[in-house]
Amino acid sequence: MSVETTITRKIVSVVEELRKKAHRGIPAVALVISDNGLGKSASLESISGMPYLIYIKADPNLLTPYALISEIARSGNIPRGHGFRATLGYILARAKREKQKTVLVIDEAKWVLRREKLAELLRLLMEQTKWNMVFLGNPDLLEYIQRVRGLGVRVDQILRVDGSDYREEDLIAIGKELGIKLRKDAIALLLSELREGTPMTQIVYALCEFGEGEEVGGEEVKEVLEIKNFVSGGSVS
Repeated sequence: MSVETTITRKIVSVVEELRKKAHRGIPAVALVISDNGLGKSASLESISGMPYLIYIKADPNLLTPYALISEIARSGNIPRGHGFRATLGYILARAKREKQKTVLVIDEAKWVLRREKLAELLRLLMEQTKWNMVFLGNPDLLEYIQRVRGLGVRVDQILRVDGSDYREEDLIAIGKELGIKLRKDAIALLLSELREGTPMTQIVYALCEFGEGEEVGGEEVKEVLEIKNFVSGGSVS
């Protein structure tokens, strides 16, 4: 699902600010921090096609420098050579030709930053490409970035997002994307759930239970959330 939300716009603002700094030759790193299930990844996937932005989602299988550099090249539509040095060469050549510097965005960044060789590769890549970087993850991301020489000191922006950042218009847009119409009482209930900590991914999953064209009220949403045991803190009781 690709819906532009308030959180999407906040992340775009961070990316644009880092792009401007890169254009002025100012190295910078930004962190976007939230708990799991809030919709960070969905927000980034919806903007991954922006020009001069490379988005990758790290995972536990990203184990070697060659795997990381290959994933960056693949996502950036940069040729991949036979081996680490050749692929890195293509990336550096691309960076040298750029009229506007790329911003590298890494989701689930802890899987990279917690591995010394991968973190060191990112530091060197930032120095040689002059790309600025955005790292996304859970609250422990700050601890990981501070351990990385040359990256932690460049953190100049930390965006913390949570369920209270969602607005009525976001839920209306999500409903439209799913083919349903959320009534006012349903929207109020869902905003309360988000503020109480129910993950957006679970809310979307629950809303998928309704049929296309259906008009959904608060009682219907409450029933589905309770059946799926997604309620938080008794807020729908």
